[in-house]
Amino acid sequence: MFFLAVWDTNENRARDLVERISAFETTFREAIVLPHKLCQQQIAVCAAIFISFQELNEDVIETARLARLYNEEAFIILITDKDADLTRFLRPTIRPSGVLFYPLNNRQL
Repeated sequence: MFFLAVWDTNENRARDLVERISAFETTFREAIVLPHKLCQQQIAVCAAIFISFQELNEDVIETARLARLYNEEAFIILITDKDADLTRFLRPTIRPSGVLFYPLNNRQL
């Protein structure tokens, strides 16, 4: 059992994503919505962190960087639109584990 976290630029979308995952996925202990200002203690216990955004800005990059800094072992999965330029995430300080694109289906999750 592990903890799963969701961070999104839109808190309602983050809650919806947690509900969708919780509806069918039972291998994690708890899924939480992360606040916009990350807490190191919350990130440290997460096995997977979903970072969702529609517009790429410095807050998204900084969130991904802090997630990696606070937890070297976590899977960091980016969720965004297919036309997003993700090259800014491809650096040693972030190292995403994967990318999902909107619209999401249950199989992808």
